[in-house]
Amino acid sequence: MNHISPQYQIKQNNDEMMKLVYFQTKQYAKWNKDETQKMIQLTSQFKNTQINWNSVSTHFENRTVQQCKSFYNNKIRIFSFQSLLSQNQNIENLAKKAVVYIVSVKRNIELISPKHLCIAHIVAIIKEHIAKAFNGDSLFQFDLNILKLIQSIILVYKANINTFIKTSTHLQREFPSSAA
Repeated sequence: MNHISPQYQIKQNNDEMMKLVYFQTKQYAKWNKDETQKMIQLTSQFKNTQINWNSVSTHFENRTVQQCKSFYNNKIRIFSFQSLLSQNQNIENLAKKAVVYIVSVKRNIELISPKHLCIAHIVAIIKEHIAKAFNGDSLFQFDLNILKLIQSIILVYKANINTFIKTSTHLQREFPSSAA
């Protein structure tokens, strides 16, 4: 398999992902058909992704498959989380897409070095981002559930992302089971 360096992979996808973050944070309140079309174009590579909604629903306690579908269709499609949940993606690509997205959420365009990434830092970055974007919005708590889903993805596929996420002491403390 052709291995792409993590730094290059993240840099390669950063512009597109930052556009997704921009639309979510700046344009959410005035969403319209034109912006929807732009987002469809940006995420065209994911538009045929097949999502296992039964699997997704297990990550959301007490939420039905239909509730998950509705929420994704109305709110989360612009995050392109579909790409993380595709049944057609191999594990390595799933993990890479998750990391690329998480790193891109950081408001500063400067990228975090993969060797410094750990779950605790990722959680802090995304919580700060969500708090700024949705302060006082009912989506806030639901998006924290999305955060838990991302954590689950990273944990499940940890064996495949060790090449570009170094398991730090922070990660081992927060998720002892992740330690080899």
